[in-house]
Amino acid sequence: MNLSNLILVALGAGIVFGAMLNGFFPALILPLDDYILTPVGQVFLRLIQFVVVPIVFSSLILGLTRVQNAARIGRYLIRLMTGYLLTSTLALLIGMATALLLNPHSAP
Repeated sequence: MNLSNLILVALGAGIVFGAMLNGFFPALILPLDDYILTPVGQVFLRLIQFVVVPIVFSSLILGLTRVQNAARIGRYLIRLMTGYLLTSTLALLIGMATALLLNPHSAP
């Protein structure tokens, strides 16, 4: 089984587990969220920020340094920074729109 299928199976298992937990033990959800899921989620997000952002930035810089023709570096640099800024802005807008749409802190 390849990684994509494993991710989808784990996602489905998580949905089923969450639905069963909510159906059979609704009183356990709030303490479980407060003491286990939120801290683990925060650690996971910090690790993502700690690892992914430097890897993406360094891969962009390493790709730029492999350019053979020195005259094209300026053009590549402009494309690189434009693409990086556009994709970062798009990701930020999608994240903010999702947060506004779902409004996660308004749940009781």
